[in-house]
Amino acid sequence: VPKEPIILMTGYMRDPANEDGVEWFFNNIWPNLREKHPEVKFYIVGADPSSRIKKIAKKDSRVIVTGLVKDIRPYRNRAKVFVSPVRLGSGMRTKVLEAMAFGLPVVSTSLGMEGIEAQTGVNCLVADTPELFTQSVNWLLTDRALSAQMARQAQKLIKNKYALEIGLERLEKILKSVVEG
Repeated sequence: VPKEPIILMTGYMRDPANEDGVEWFFNNIWPNLREKHPEVKFYIVGADPSSRIKKIAKKDSRVIVTGLVKDIRPYRNRAKVFVSPVRLGSGMRTKVLEAMAFGLPVVSTSLGMEGIEAQTGVNCLVADTPELFTQSVNWLLTDRALSAQMARQAQKLIKNKYALEIGLERLEKILKSVVEG
């Protein structure tokens, strides 16, 4: 499927961290990207979008809020960049791991990458200021080689650190050590 100038964000959209992330992205990053890339769209895909998120889509026809979808793959297939502008909360963001496994280049805040053994500039781009976040998304929208390299390295990270087989091996070792005393 050919990639389109789509920036994708996924998650449960009533979660305060996702709601804040959407608003921060829309208010601080989106205006610059929209101006620089007249064809770019921002897809917000996830169940139960709040009224605040729905209002954002009403302000700009290039912001699409889908709500719950049966299959996220068509959105990932078409998107050029995945964003995780998380500034609240804690815990590992499985949506970032999923995007990386799918070969979608990721731009995230430090908090959005929490718990993930990723390296900025190698398999993702980490940006905590609006300026750097904007520049990072811009790089991935315009530089095909960089985007492809990030996607390959992200998939390699997932395969080597987060694949199901790796997790099962770790679990087996833990269980053996418990049983053996």
